[in-house]
Amino acid sequence: MTKTEPEADRIAAYSSFPNALYPIRIKKKWGYMNRKGDLIIQPTFDTAEDFSNSLAVAMIMKEDQSRYGYIDEKGNWAIAPEFDDAQPFFENKAVLKKGELYGYIDQEGKEIIPCAFEQAGPFAEGRAAVKQNGWTGFIDSSGTMVIEPKYTCSVQHPVFVNGLAPVFGADEKTGFIDPSGAWKIEPIFHSAGRFVNGLAWAMFQKDDPSAQYGFKIRGGYINTAGEYVIQPQWEFGWDFHEGYAVVWKLSDDRQM
Repeated sequence: MTKTEPEADRIAAYSSFPNALYPIRIKKKWGYMNRKGDLIIQPTFDTAEDFSNSLAVAMIMKEDQSRYGYIDEKGNWAIAPEFDDAQPFFENKAVLKKGELYGYIDQEGKEIIPCAFEQAGPFAEGRAAVKQNGWTGFIDSSGTMVIEPKYTCSVQHPVFVNGLAPVFGADEKTGFIDPSGAWKIEPIFHSAGRFVNGLAWAMFQKDDPSAQYGFKIRGGYINTAGEYVIQPQWEFGWDFHEGYAVVWKLSDDRQM
């Protein structure tokens, strides 16, 4: 059964966000509508992402190749679709891909950090995770490697929040480093999330012969000192958002 949003709610939301645009797919092409449901940008793109800082990543097919660029809120190309991949802007810089390597552009489309990385993540607090020779390190806003590549984590996860970023150490345990690369919370966790309002998900794995796979996983939420303030009792959890966090617990008929 499809639930329709009341007209009054739709109009009220539009009044609060009259310029907001949302991707919509029509006959295999993507365009954008406003909060009332009016079609604002015609569906001419093969993929289209949310707007951020008045620009949105969009993709079109050219000669059987995906070409990514950025459109403005009128649907015009602000940065021409000439990249093999592109990501949203963070701190006025966006990840782009040329061939097999990644770098960064500014909002004018100028390549400000050359494509020299195997992978690249978004900037946060003046740092971005990048991968070289299979290892993850961090660059600053000039593209200088300021934390040497020695971690095994992906480039998307270790984002700095209030000076702390979660990374995997050499033994595959997770801790938190500061912008210089020094450990602020030692790598003792099986995995960990990002700090939101002073709390971060952190979990550990403990051997247990009675468990289905010979071990149990339990997690809770730690503070910036690395201490549990919400005790580990779930199999997995996500970052807090607006005061709430989603957690996962296996049903009673399962063991882990």
